[in-house]
Amino acid sequence: MARTEKIYIYGASGHGLVCEDVAKNMG
Repeated sequence: MARTEKIYIYGASGHGLVCEDVAKNMG
């Protein structure tokens, strides 16, 4: 699940390190 969220945000946002923070903030 964590990996899927990371990839989703990574592709949508386009960031790398922030994607992890965003995923945690999102839930």
